[in-house]
Amino acid sequence: MSSDNTDTKKRGRKAYHLSESQRVYLETGDTGTYRESRVREDITTKVNRLATRLNLLCEDVRLLANGVTNLGSMDAEHDETDEHVFDVRDGFLTPDTWLDGWLQLLGIEGRPSAEELASELTSTPAPGGQSRATVFGAKLGAMVRRMMLFPNIRDVEQSDIAADVIWGVFTGLWLNQWKLGERTGERVRNESTMLLEKLEERAGQSVMRADAQLDMADRELVQPIQRTNERQAKIRQHVDNILDRKELASSTWIVEQVTNHVLEQLGERYNFDMGAPSSPVVLTGFASDAQVEKILTDNQLIEKNEIRQRFEQDIASLNNKEWRGVPARDVFDKIANHDGSISSSELDSKVRREPDDERAITRLARDFAGIDCEKRPESTATWTEVPLVQDVEPRQNKSRWTTTLYGDALHAYLEQIEAPSLLRGGRDIPAGVNLEDVLKEIGDKSV
Repeated sequence: MSSDNTDTKKRGRKAYHLSESQRVYLETGDTGTYRESRVREDITTKVNRLATRLNLLCEDVRLLANGVTNLGSMDAEHDETDEHVFDVRDGFLTPDTWLDGWLQLLGIEGRPSAEELASELTSTPAPGGQSRATVFGAKLGAMVRRMMLFPNIRDVEQSDIAADVIWGVFTGLWLNQWKLGERTGERVRNESTMLLEKLEERAGQSVMRADAQLDMADRELVQPIQRTNERQAKIRQHVDNILDRKELASSTWIVEQVTNHVLEQLGERYNFDMGAPSSPVVLTGFASDAQVEKILTDNQLIEKNEIRQRFEQDIASLNNKEWRGVPARDVFDKIANHDGSISSSELDSKVRREPDDERAITRLARDFAGIDCEKRPESTATWTEVPLVQDVEPRQNKSRWTTTLYGDALHAYLEQIEAPSLLRGGRDIPAGVNLEDVLKEIGDKSV
């Protein structure tokens, strides 16, 4: 069953606007009695009709404004009051036929006089400087911006494209009121200069409003944020002092983690938010020595930090190490991403750079596994104590490699910190890592 319950659809004609159920879905996610896949399919159909819908609207407005050919002047039918408010013109977009619609579009109630309408449509007399015409133009501009797909091409600025669109609006709105023969270069220059001067004046008014709004924001938002930051800094210093006094393992990361836990508990107790009044924070019970030690223990922050530090050292080693032109990181990533074990020859087909890369790949894999490192002066002993991979078939020339539990955890950490910014999870231990298993594998090998 279609979610498109618009009247035109029911009458068998194409519906261009969103139905009520589609609007509810886009605003709330509620599909009502319809399947979500069907609602989305119907909405996509409407999206594909947007261009036709807009082109038809533009063409309709043009035809309505021009009126019926050879119909003759309708001036005699115009209400005398309306003639004082609007310029009289032929066509259907006249005070007789369009006044109510135009006022509704501007959000103006009733029938204003010429003076009242002028006040509504100009910037200076209107309260706050936002005239009805400005709001109307902003709606049109926002609609155009939302529909536009700017190309992601180097040396093409979005502002250049926006300038072309704005120039097109100026041409259609103002310059095209003169016939082609009357649209001389001098007129275009004079009218453009006149408009730029008016735009500069309105930009100055906008800056003044923005400054006034910023002053208000400073009182209502910025100052509470500053108080919150000061409060956090005090708690952070308090936590750092406790760790030093207790001679507990500390680092910037541990201090931040404990501070976040303290702030969370304080927030629950004092209902902190951005706009909360500045009030003294009683740390006793929330950031006391005992509470800090409890946070460290309950969340295994010291153990996590040790693993993090080892991760960071191993990442640096992987990124800096290569053998005969083959980057160690490439080989490790291929082993970690492979489902099951993988041989050196299979790895060679994935990371091949030179014909004899298989030997270099085997050498790197053996280094990751900490095999015979002491016998090869050119190899580092980085992974002798805590290997990244293991040979599951340790027969001569039959080695098959797979990551250790620690190697799996390291690779998950790498994927987390190197993910796109919107998906990045920070430099904490990934949620899917079994901390106990990794700690057992590391044992008492300190960083």
